[in-house]
Amino acid sequence: MVGYLGNAFLPARAGELIRSAYLGQKTGAGTSFVFATALVERLLDVIALVLIGSVAVLLQSQTSLLLADAIKVMAAAGVIAWQSLL
Repeated sequence: MVGYLGNAFLPARAGELIRSAYLGQKTGAGTSFVFATALVERLLDVIALVLIGSVAVLLQSQTSLLLADAIKVMAAAGVIAWQSLL
């Protein structure tokens, strides 16, 4: 809840830093470890959204060829990033 409180009052999701510091101290896992875990979670979220958005746009019947080619490149980059993180 500390992270949500920080996000409510601080800009740019700074509550993640507060949450990482709090959990790092309370669990003994270390602040940097908890922050790295949150960062990897956000990266996987972004990659998943790129892949889902790519599929959704490619399924549209009226997509320009230039946009379709660009989306295919982004989807390929998303798959490569997904594989490298897992």
